[in-house]
Amino acid sequence: MARVNLFYALPIVLITASIVYRKLKQRRRSRSFPLPPGPKGLPVIGNVLDIPRGLPLWEGSLVLGRRYNTDILYLNLLGKDMMILNSTKTISDLLDKRSKIYSDKPQLPMAELLGLEWAFSGMRYGKKWKSYRRLFHDHMGPGPVKGYEDAMRKAADSLLVRLEKDPKHYREHTKFLSDSLSLEIAYGLGIESPDHPILHRADEAMNAVKCGLTPGKWAVDILPFLKYVPKWFPGATFRKFTSEGKRSLDSSITVPFGIVKQRIRAGEKAGASVASACLQNMAGIHEQGLNEEAVRSVVGIMHLAGADTTDCVLSTFFLAMTLHQRVQKKAQAEIERVVGKDRLPDFSDLNDLPYLVAMIKELLRWNAPAPLGTSHAVMEDDVYEGWFIPAGTMFLENIWGIFHDEAVYPDSHTFNPDRFLTTDGQIDPSVPDPEHRVFGSGRRICPGRHFAVKVVFIAIARVLATFDILPPVDENEKVQMPRAEFTRELVCHPRPFECIVKPRSGNSMVLIADSLGKFA
Repeated sequence: MARVNLFYALPIVLITASIVYRKLKQRRRSRSFPLPPGPKGLPVIGNVLDIPRGLPLWEGSLVLGRRYNTDILYLNLLGKDMMILNSTKTISDLLDKRSKIYSDKPQLPMAELLGLEWAFSGMRYGKKWKSYRRLFHDHMGPGPVKGYEDAMRKAADSLLVRLEKDPKHYREHTKFLSDSLSLEIAYGLGIESPDHPILHRADEAMNAVKCGLTPGKWAVDILPFLKYVPKWFPGATFRKFTSEGKRSLDSSITVPFGIVKQRIRAGEKAGASVASACLQNMAGIHEQGLNEEAVRSVVGIMHLAGADTTDCVLSTFFLAMTLHQRVQKKAQAEIERVVGKDRLPDFSDLNDLPYLVAMIKELLRWNAPAPLGTSHAVMEDDVYEGWFIPAGTMFLENIWGIFHDEAVYPDSHTFNPDRFLTTDGQIDPSVPDPEHRVFGSGRRICPGRHFAVKVVFIAIARVLATFDILPPVDENEKVQMPRAEFTRELVCHPRPFECIVKPRSGNSMVLIADSLGKFA
């Protein structure tokens, strides 16, 4: 019996000793500067119980921020420092202006257990990360992205065909557009069915990432020694989760990459893609100080990370149009006025469609795909406006919070594209643009943002030109408006809802067929 009691008591002793050590070390470093405001917390567990129940972290941190009158909220979770930035000013001052020391990444044990060391998006800030990101930018910067426009047009038109054939499953169609397009760009693999095994592996992998990397969800991220406990240890369910997630992640990047390598080795046509371009230019890759592992990491991120965010914005678009018929009709009228009825909207129309551009900005603001942005970590002790910031502190950008700041975006919970327009219908430069924050900050800003914005524009413009999106009706023809509800994950999608998607006219399908014929 004594051995059993010791077995369970030992972790508690280690936890307490670890937290006491961190506190003493922090006090020695902080000297005369206090930590930023936040709830006092309890001994050992810190602020674990202080996050308002029933609210996601991005909403709960706003409540606490108002309570303590601070835009930089300090939380201590079992001895680990976390700060949540609730304003554009604090994000800009720290993550942008002091990016030299605020561009590190917190090293989460869950990421290690999931085998995510290969993903450059989570690497420590340094020479290796810079070289990986440079390779990504070489293929996803503003210039190179223009070369993918035909693939984007084709993917958008394929979406239109699927919507006409099977409108009830619009949600699966937007997901397939995102998944298949990212797979084609990254690996040159043309996928015709959403049931393809490669897409299933990618889904499983991204679900593991979203669940595994949700801030504050797993005790092992706060108490790293827990990663050494065996799978049979009471409460170690995370070990089974990470084991299965690691297999999905490994498969999702090695299988498609292996297919491209095999085709090149066999002298077959590998298909235009980032993977094939890099593999056929390994001499140039080596000159950059990189290797095949770097290529696999870069194309893996292109495929997995980009698809989920794009799909989130497109599914939010369908919800917004279902709920706001006036907005939809206004956008359609603008498209007809600028484009006419004899062709589909194209990238060249972008600057002439200010209302549509404003609507896309509002989609990003209304439901920011990643409400807590991208995590950062500070690499050395710092002082900001009299507050002490310990080295290693994890920072989260409350993107959702700044997008729902009533002082900046009045009536922030209402979907209203007009907030971004002047009285003469042009984009208002005085209103903060969500695109400047939704993709992250500083040196960790999303390098795939140029691609994502283009895909979203062409898909939404062409859907609006050819389809009406309407709320469902019951058996008595009474309109049944869905509720605007979203998931509470790393990437927030609308919860399932019904809508009616139908062609605007017979000419719509003629335009779609003509456009697709150009790619035959």
